[in-house]
Amino acid sequence: MDANGKPLIHDINENGIRKLYENYKITRKHMDWYHAYKNKRDDWHEYGAAYVSASIELGARQAGKRFVPWTEILDNAPEATKKLKNPFSVTTPHGSVITDRLFGIESEDRFDFYWHEFDRATEGVDVKNADRSSWAQKRPKLLALYDQKDGEPLYKRHFGFTNMMVSTVTTSRSKCETIQEKLGSWPGAFIFKSYNLLDKKQYKPEASGHFFTEEWQRSTGKYSM
Repeated sequence: MDANGKPLIHDINENGIRKLYENYKITRKHMDWYHAYKNKRDDWHEYGAAYVSASIELGARQAGKRFVPWTEILDNAPEATKKLKNPFSVTTPHGSVITDRLFGIESEDRFDFYWHEFDRATEGVDVKNADRSSWAQKRPKLLALYDQKDGEPLYKRHFGFTNMMVSTVTTSRSKCETIQEKLGSWPGAFIFKSYNLLDKKQYKPEASGHFFTEEWQRSTGKYSM
């Protein structure tokens, strides 16, 4: 909270994660998973992803719903997943893909889980450079999360939950539309939103629950969390 009682958003750092551990809020295993996830991640990318997930958590709380953090999700994941060095990474036939955020929303009668992607205009759309991440490279990996085996999608076999949406936030409307239109149709489980202030490093957007309360775009129409 700031001096006026308004929520502030901060991405957690090493000092913060250690403080949570020392105060018995997380376990040693959580710390190990956190370190595997944070390795070589860009700070501004992490700030944007943190802003989105915090906004969703704030909006969910205001709506009387419960935000399910990644620690709880991984604590309830299959044993094989919990033994991985980086359980946020899923191996697909097209290569490994790592979520930027993993969370859930619990309402009165259901749980909804989300694999979140945050793009701050550093990823291209077409494959022009094999060494640079692009949405053309990422698309088949994300789609493979829904590949069925023995009646279960890959995401369920990896994380254990029974439903999952893939949410994507980009820093411009044009980039958001290009991802959706140029790469072909995305299934209804993929939702998109643009927010053009997150790429301005000097700007600190207001902490609010708008990513939860406002509608998202998807191929089958609007989506509300």
